[in-house]
Amino acid sequence: MSFEETEGGIECETVNHEMYYIAFDIIQSISIYKNDLFSGEEHRLEIETSDYEIYTFSEREDCWIDLIAWVQRWANLPEDWEHTAFAEAFPNEITVLWQNTA
Repeated sequence: MSFEETEGGIECETVNHEMYYIAFDIIQSISIYKNDLFSGEEHRLEIETSDYEIYTFSEREDCWIDLIAWVQRWANLPEDWEHTAFAEAFPNEITVLWQNTA
């Protein structure tokens, strides 16, 4: 599946291989972390909405590169943001990239 950005939101495939549309006006936070797979790791991104839904995306999905590019624009992140978000291998921390302060 692919990533699509519209005037009002984004559509992307989650780790459960389901497509969801997330409206921009309900996004509360965007976080990223490494998921430990015992023999390796994968990057995961979570979008939490005002209706308490959490959508989880994996770097293994086709839409990952487009999703990350959108997050960088949405959260106004610097070019090298991934180096600071993933400073060590197998961390147990979630890095909040953007949070609604309103």
